[in-house]
Amino acid sequence: MTSRELSITRLRDTLRHPTLYFANGDLVVSAESSDGSGMQLFRVHTVILAQHSPVFGDMLAIPAGPDGRETYDGAHVVRFPDTAEDVEKLFSVFYNPGFPLFKRSDSDFAVDVYGLMRIATKYQIDSICRAVKHHLECEWPHTVEELVRLHNDLKVAISRPLQSSPKPDHTAYKLFPEPASAIRLATDFDVPSILPAAYYILSTIAIEDTWDSTVNLGLHPLRRRARFELLGDAELVRYFRGKAKLAREFVAMYKQVLDPAMTKLIYVDIEEDEVINRCDYQQECGTALASIEGAIDEGHRESFEGAVWDSMHADPLMALHNVAHLGALEEQLCFSCVYLVIRTIGQFQKKMWDDLPKTFNLVSDS
Repeated sequence: MTSRELSITRLRDTLRHPTLYFANGDLVVSAESSDGSGMQLFRVHTVILAQHSPVFGDMLAIPAGPDGRETYDGAHVVRFPDTAEDVEKLFSVFYNPGFPLFKRSDSDFAVDVYGLMRIATKYQIDSICRAVKHHLECEWPHTVEELVRLHNDLKVAISRPLQSSPKPDHTAYKLFPEPASAIRLATDFDVPSILPAAYYILSTIAIEDTWDSTVNLGLHPLRRRARFELLGDAELVRYFRGKAKLAREFVAMYKQVLDPAMTKLIYVDIEEDEVINRCDYQQECGTALASIEGAIDEGHRESFEGAVWDSMHADPLMALHNVAHLGALEEQLCFSCVYLVIRTIGQFQKKMWDDLPKTFNLVSDS
């Protein structure tokens, strides 16, 4: 018995994984902890590893060298270059059906599965990669309507504690997907479909609003936070440039929607082959539109919940949504103008959403 084997034997109680060391396993896998604190031993079954991964199958089929294989506790030993934490997550999937438990609206999901995706990708375990990617795609909005629902769900989560407490829950954002970690996961493991929405939501968060920061917590009821430290230079450039471009687009759209000249337009709905007649109350409706815009500009901004007007965390798509749902529209405008304003807002929202890949420079040059 070599000195190395004696050292491992002496420390077997602290090195063996408490649940992933099976007495009837025919293979011991060793891996170092990420913090360098020591080595973890897993005793598993060759047939199970080979069943899940063609890489494992090929690796374990390689004949032993002239010196034979290292053994421990009566089983062959294979040293993995991966961290013990990643190996633990991988073997937990193999031996525990239903692990990991993918929870809906989990702000820690992308962080928790990053190591699992790293090792599953390396060893070509496609079933795990597909499951993680599918869950990630299901967690992020793919239309403006889904974005609005996500926003409304956040409002409900924040207001719910008011039933038992005089103060809203300003940490409710932790109950929803977090954009920076999702961007990191999606960028590193090729899940491009969620990037437009994730970057958009990230752009509504101020750069100083880091995940664990308490600065200005509660200043705005819908204020969210992000793990900006996970982003590299390229992602931060997309964030700042996209944020500025969205702000410019919103100002132009907002001014056009509430422009008194809207009353002089004839609206043609090509899809429905419908024509909305010219407004019969141009002067009254024009005055009303100017009044509505003026009221907002003068400080009656509660309809926008404060967030729109803070350029550090503006949310232009929700701002346009809130304009469309202003009570003053139906109260002060004729039916034709209300219809025109709301349909125009819908078109603006769709264009802004469809252009997000370009806005955040996510479109391939090829």
